[in-house]
Amino acid sequence: APIELEPGWETCAKVLVVDDEQEVCEFIAEALARDVGDASFEVRWALSGDDALRISREFEPDIGIIDIKMPHMWGDELIERFRAGEGHSPKDFVIYTAVDEADELRRAKQLGYRCFSKPTDLETLVEVLKKICVKHKLLRKKP
Repeated sequence: APIELEPGWETCAKVLVVDDEQEVCEFIAEALARDVGDASFEVRWALSGDDALRISREFEPDIGIIDIKMPHMWGDELIERFRAGEGHSPKDFVIYTAVDEADELRRAKQLGYRCFSKPTDLETLVEVLKKICVKHKLLRKKP
């Protein structure tokens, strides 16, 4: 169900998208930058886990949207490195992946975060991001 906020409030978060496909990163970033109702997202993206760790130190993301299967460093390895104190760890993660092999999908789901297959309806993704914002009290008065 859609999130309903008190009048005058909106969810807001810094979102880091990590995917080895630049088109995916750009698509999500552009979609979240558009008017998405009672939400405001500032988005940065990275094409690798190493770039994500570097960018996170400066950007300090609240939410990570992570592809599970990437060259050099899989998404679950990136999350482990965030948890170990490398970079600035987001408060929550969304796994966004195209894997369809049972073992790889199980690997993604074992992380315990929301897991979506590519492509996913962006309205659904936005609603999930809003719920994460509410869960972590990432709210602000509308400007």
